[in-house]
Amino acid sequence: VGFSANIDTMWETLEIKNGVKIPVWTFNGTVPGQEIRVTQGDFVEVKLKNSLKVPLTIHWHGYPVKNSMDGVTGLTQDNIKPGETFTYKFSADIPGTYWYHSHEDSANQLDKGLYGALIVEPKIKSKIDTLYFLKSFDGIPSTSIKGLKSTWILFFSASSKYGDFSVCGF
Repeated sequence: VGFSANIDTMWETLEIKNGVKIPVWTFNGTVPGQEIRVTQGDFVEVKLKNSLKVPLTIHWHGYPVKNSMDGVTGLTQDNIKPGETFTYKFSADIPGTYWYHSHEDSANQLDKGLYGALIVEPKIKSKIDTLYFLKSFDGIPSTSIKGLKSTWILFFSASSKYGDFSVCGF
């Protein structure tokens, strides 16, 4: 195994600015969840424990894994019920910057914080200049987190033998 982790989901309170706290659901107590950074060819094992009171899964967004490890509730995997665990196993063969997130009631669970970065570094290294994985709360009303609207930003830039490039997604 090139990478092994135990990830526990839990309820926390996050202070987003002085005096403003919101309830969040986390992977290992942080939002975003633990960064998973591996090298191309590593075998990845992530043991997920569901300590929340709702079912969930992990979906490896944009990353090719076997259906049984894909985390799409009701299609490729049964949800992980409260108190249960599930171990995700896959070979990290495709380099790039991806993310993982819950795929059970995604709209609510992502807004509450169940997401993190999956980075598969190539065996032949390139120079990573910047990597940001951000979620901001801008105060515009929405139904997801008591009056706050969230904005997703994923940005990275790199230099490689093919030239410099940047990617930004919202």
